[in-house]
Amino acid sequence: MVRFSLMIEKAWNKFYVTRIAPLREKSFPIEGPDVIHYLYFPKKKSKVLVVILQAFHPEGTRYNYVSTLQGINASRLYIKDDFTPNTGSFYLGRNGTYNIEAGVHRLIQQTAEQCHAEKLIFVGSSKGGAAAVNFGISYPGAAMIVAAPMYHMGTYMFETKKFNKALEDAVGAPVTPEKISELDDRTPAKVRSDSFGNTQRAYIHISVNDKTYQKHVLDMMADMERAGIQIILDKDDYEGHENLKYYFPDFLKQSMAKELAQE
Repeated sequence: MVRFSLMIEKAWNKFYVTRIAPLREKSFPIEGPDVIHYLYFPKKKSKVLVVILQAFHPEGTRYNYVSTLQGINASRLYIKDDFTPNTGSFYLGRNGTYNIEAGVHRLIQQTAEQCHAEKLIFVGSSKGGAAAVNFGISYPGAAMIVAAPMYHMGTYMFETKKFNKALEDAVGAPVTPEKISELDDRTPAKVRSDSFGNTQRAYIHISVNDKTYQKHVLDMMADMERAGIQIILDKDDYEGHENLKYYFPDFLKQSMAKELAQE
């Protein structure tokens, strides 16, 4: 049974992101016609920046975990993935250019400088978890708090019909096995060549009954272990990838508290 407090939290988050967030939303220009939409909540006297990446939502693009992380002692940067209608595009780019990915890195760097961040924490579930690892792996001392991330993005987008357009946007038409394979290895290659591994931590929530566990998370953890990244694993056995939204928020808050306590 879903806790009443979680139901209230989710209801407030929905109200905020659909009614209030559009009034606070900002835009960051990148190469090409796209712009990055984001929310930024600075926290004075904190040297931590939390970057929250967006999961897929059936009702369209929506910021995640706004209410869940409200009040933490850190600046928060929420980045929207609205580059492919209805699904988002994993923050990759157009036609193999990865211009969106590069733009997100610039936005993160600019915001980190603005708030004088000495530590970055990346947060996301599902598609947002994949993005949190893809971006977080590039920063020394970073922590990644994720749930059921897709590690081999090309295959996932190819096998999941609703993401076929996003895959075509990212790698360019026609989509070929070679392009899928190249995208599949993009994040793993970063992890395997990670020179900051012994300074990073990955908090990972997953259900063993979630298909992403066997197809993605096990490979990701193996690569992370070889790179020297400290892994804190929260393994459950509930059914359905979609149900992580009921289990991840508590793990996210607990993991965030542990990470912030070290500052």
